[in-house]
Amino acid sequence: MGPIRNIQDVAEKHLCTGCGVCAFLEPKGIRMVDDLDQGRRPVVQPGAGVGASFEACPGKGLELPPFDPASGHLRELWEGWGGVLELWEGYASDDAIRFAGSSGGAATALSLFALEARGSSGVLHAGARKDVPYLNETQFSQSRSDLMRNTGSRYAPASPCDGLAQLEAAPKPSVFVGKPCDVAGLKRAQAVRPGLESKVEVSIAIFCAGAPSTRGTLEMARQMGVEDPARIESVRYRGQG
Repeated sequence: MGPIRNIQDVAEKHLCTGCGVCAFLEPKGIRMVDDLDQGRRPVVQPGAGVGASFEACPGKGLELPPFDPASGHLRELWEGWGGVLELWEGYASDDAIRFAGSSGGAATALSLFALEARGSSGVLHAGARKDVPYLNETQFSQSRSDLMRNTGSRYAPASPCDGLAQLEAAPKPSVFVGKPCDVAGLKRAQAVRPGLESKVEVSIAIFCAGAPSTRGTLEMARQMGVEDPARIESVRYRGQG
């Protein structure tokens, strides 16, 4: 495969997760774009993609540290799942959230609790683009109505880490919601930008087995009788009953 020396190498060797953390850390040299076949991918200017943006990239490699018996983590789940303290099963007690959301609306309910009960500044997560609804864009929700507009899993490429500057600028800690690779990017960004750590009250990682490409979404629409993507007014994968 050859050496992985920068963000361009990560993308060209198909190791990029599309999280967007590189664009956050190096906004003048890197921007995220939508690729029909690969998902959200970085466009890297000459000379960019090294230093902090490369150090924080989860695509260049993630390693599980040795198990620590004193950590309280469940030993039998460590190698397959990492650090697990407890397993809970539940759903949102708010009927509207449970109906609109995916997986019982758990992520939305926890996010709303942080906003209303703990006074968080906002929730950084993915939602449908208003102008192209089969694509995603990073949202910073600050109210129940904002969250309700963006409920439901988005089985399409998203780069929530490209919006981490909004958490940095917020007056109080916020919530981050993303795929596990996105949370890995967040944690690495906090390592190179220590001030970001105090800006995140909690990170919520949704279960993920990889995001389908945008072409997959368009093929789904085609099989449902929509040949022209410009006709698409809304795309929901789960939720709404």
